[in-house]
Amino acid sequence: MNENEYRPVDPPDEDLSPSFTRERPRPVRQMPNHRAPADTQGAPARPSEEGGISRPPVPAEPPIPRRERYAPPPAPVRPKEEEQASWQNTPLDEPEEEENTPARTSRIPRLHFGRLALLILVILLILGTVGFGAKALLTVRSVTVSSEADLLRTWTEEELLRAAGIPAGVAMWKVDAVAVSDRVAESIASLDGVKVVKSFPGKIVLIPLQAAPSYRFTYKNTTYILSAELKVLMPADSSTAHLPELILGRVSTCEVGKFVTFEGEYDYETVLEVTSELRDLLSDMTVNSINMENKFSISVLCESKYKLLFGDKKQLEQKVKLARGILDSPGFNPEAAAVIDVSSGNKAVVKFTEFGN
Repeated sequence: MNENEYRPVDPPDEDLSPSFTRERPRPVRQMPNHRAPADTQGAPARPSEEGGISRPPVPAEPPIPRRERYAPPPAPVRPKEEEQASWQNTPLDEPEEEENTPARTSRIPRLHFGRLALLILVILLILGTVGFGAKALLTVRSVTVSSEADLLRTWTEEELLRAAGIPAGVAMWKVDAVAVSDRVAESIASLDGVKVVKSFPGKIVLIPLQAAPSYRFTYKNTTYILSAELKVLMPADSSTAHLPELILGRVSTCEVGKFVTFEGEYDYETVLEVTSELRDLLSDMTVNSINMENKFSISVLCESKYKLLFGDKKQLEQKVKLARGILDSPGFNPEAAAVIDVSSGNKAVVKFTEFGN
């Protein structure tokens, strides 16, 4: 073997294995005529010309830039989203779901549904509490009667309450005031109805509306008291002697608590119209009687000495004004009894005479 031939030699005693950690060599400042020490980095040794063992020269590593010396460590590599979702969402103690198994729903909708159900429950409880309290306040708990002292008491409070027909415990809004008033008017003749006053909690006060006595009417030798609407209130007594007497014809029935009925179809409307108009036109005068026994010959006795003849109901207002003009004229003797005929409607005929009722 030639001496210059390369021969492998045994490794030295020191540990030159790759696992040995060596410090990074520092850069060496080279001076003129100065050779930097060679870094063999584990290259195989070979004999030198001097007879020793040499290794091939290894170029020196470049210096580490200052910026890289203090660079932060690299961030850890995170798994992909699909891989992360697979091992995070899959429980360890549950078997994997089959393909036919429906996908598991998220918890967020369940939480929203639970909150919504709780909110609905709270609202229902509040509404129930309010409804229970409102029911206690809006149900009839007591019905009383309030009346004035000057009413003609031909009825008792028990009769009035029974006629009203308002049961205890019924809802306040179900009490019809008009229906209650009509029932009372039909049951009690001397009342035109009642005024229903509702107050809380659950209190109703009935104020009777007394039918104003307006006329005295004699039917079959019995004198009755009539209202302005010709309702028979009660039999007459001495306390109603001041009321004007109403003389009617063709009367078929006259019963207490009911309206006077006539044989003719339109007689009731005609009598009601004429009496209402005469009462308004002669409100400042004392009317003693109204005679409508014949609807084509209407007469009125005023101040117990003036008899006014109107004929039929046509132009009744004009006839009343004409008669009032005669009574208010300066040449008319207010002390003398007179009969004033204004049935023509355009002139008045005055007769001074004595006449009875």
